Amino acid sequence: MDNADGDFKIGEFVNIRIFEQQSQRQLLVPNSAITEISGVPAVFVKESAERYSLHYLKTGADNGTATVVEKGLEDGERFVMSGTYQLKMIYFNQ
Repeated sequence: MDNADGDFKIGEFVNIRIFEQQSQRQLLVPNSAITEISGVPAVFVKESAERYSLHYLKTGADNGTATVVEKGLEDGERFVMSGTYQLKMIYFNQ
């Protein structure tokens, strides 16, 4: 990384995000929607009114706000984006 202007000092921590062009479509899920069950990432998918199912995921790249889903979720499925902790507790108490 070129630091010609001297903006960054030696020993200073910086966050760098690299963006690349993608020719294929990828399914991104907000990180707030992903929960972990026994160390495996998962999302709750809405099946019908007040009925949710748990889908385990195989995840890819994470840009800090969203994660690429490689397997476990289909395009167009409706999933829970907030309140996943409450659903997780209900799931464990069944």
